[in-house]
Amino acid sequence: MPLRAADSCGLGGRKGNVPQFGGFVFVGHQQPGVRRSWTGDFEELRALYRRRSRELVGARLASLQQIVAARDSPGLGTFLETGRKIPPGSPEVCAWCNKRIALRPPPGSREFPALTCQVCLRWYCEKCRADKVDMTFFAVSSASPSGASSPGTQKANSPAQMSHHLESCGTCASLIAVLRWHQAPLNGVLASSARYLLDCHRRLRPQMTAFATSLAQFEGLVRTLELQREHGSELQEALTASSDQANAAEMQVEEILRMIEAVQCKPLPHRDIRIRDALLRHGRTLLESSKPRLRAAMMRYKPRSQGRLPSPAPREPSPVPSERDQQPMLAKSFTR
Repeated sequence: MPLRAADSCGLGGRKGNVPQFGGFVFVGHQQPGVRRSWTGDFEELRALYRRRSRELVGARLASLQQIVAARDSPGLGTFLETGRKIPPGSPEVCAWCNKRIALRPPPGSREFPALTCQVCLRWYCEKCRADKVDMTFFAVSSASPSGASSPGTQKANSPAQMSHHLESCGTCASLIAVLRWHQAPLNGVLASSARYLLDCHRRLRPQMTAFATSLAQFEGLVRTLELQREHGSELQEALTASSDQANAAEMQVEEILRMIEAVQCKPLPHRDIRIRDALLRHGRTLLESSKPRLRAAMMRYKPRSQGRLPSPAPREPSPVPSERDQQPMLAKSFTR
């Protein structure tokens, strides 16, 4: 039985280290003493998925990327014409769900009608090739900036410009949507407040991860110092550097939060003010849970860094019972 194309490329099975709902979870290489970065794991998984998806699509997607990057309008027309042609060969199974397919299945057979994806030129069944992609955006971006062209060029490109829609599979549709999103000039359509919030989010994300990582390292080193009676200069240097990193990361997070709070946004129900409040809430939640831990670790580290152990707190003397309180106690002792 033929193997499903997604499994062979690592998209649907355990070979590609992609997380599944069946219990398999991607585990990246983690250094000892370093806090795990879920954002980094997500970016690594996303890059892995994109690479496997490009391998599944083949050279057609790379060709489309080159056409869009070079603004090659004739090349785009050739790409569309090639996609509408039936590829050579007889189909056997769907490239995604592994169903048996045929160009003209006889009535009563278990074979399904075969359709080709006009982007990757692979064979699919009707259910798996149910998406449509609009290539008009790439046709507009591939045109010349001035928009001027000769009459002969307009006549030559007029048949290809009549329809820029292609029948595609789900994988190709998602990849083309990502490619279109990357080509879209987002800075031109976003407001100034939205662009500033986006820049602040890009700066806040690594600083929050750095603060949590340095705090976890500092707490671990302080715990190691408490367990060891004798410690060398290397541990002391590591503690000093870790405490400086934690304090610097905390200051960076607080500074970025002040910048976010100073952004002037339109009142509710505008989305910019919701994004600003969400960023502030997210950053302040981290500070509220991490600042007490940092202060406690600093209080445990300072006495030991000066070469002395913290002295125990003085115990308060127990109050002496009065004569009135002693009489019931004496009566109980005599009755016994």
